[in-house]
Amino acid sequence: MQWLELKSKSLPTAIAVFILVAAICAPVFAAVGDGSTGAPRIEPDVYARLQDYPAEPVYVVVRLEKPPAAKDATPAKRRQAVKEVQERVLERLPSSEFAVVHQYENIASITGYVNTAGLARLAANPQVRGVGLDVGGHGHLDVSVPF
Repeated sequence: MQWLELKSKSLPTAIAVFILVAAICAPVFAAVGDGSTGAPRIEPDVYARLQDYPAEPVYVVVRLEKPPAAKDATPAKRRQAVKEVQERVLERLPSSEFAVVHQYENIASITGYVNTAGLARLAANPQVRGVGLDVGGHGHLDVSVPF
């Protein structure tokens, strides 16, 4: 019976804490953005790396808008649409500001080295949805499937 009394007393407190945390966090999430509002989401780590090493370009992944390809489009047409989006973004970036490392064929993204001026151009481009550090990675096939 004591548990039931404790539960009924703690529910309003839990709701109040939830509302308080939501009110505190909402402006933070709104400021960071998710790329869906038209403003690209630039990861804070990119700015930090450029600030720490201003003379060194930073290796980043640039996420671009999805090309308007029809659901029934062939793979070749989808690849062409991705390439067109990539080319439109790269046309606005001088090679002195962004050095392309990889252009994906099926994903609207590119990787490369960007400097501060290039990052400003990417942030102003409406076709850019996000920019983040390319931290690399590797597969773990040896532990994901039995040999």
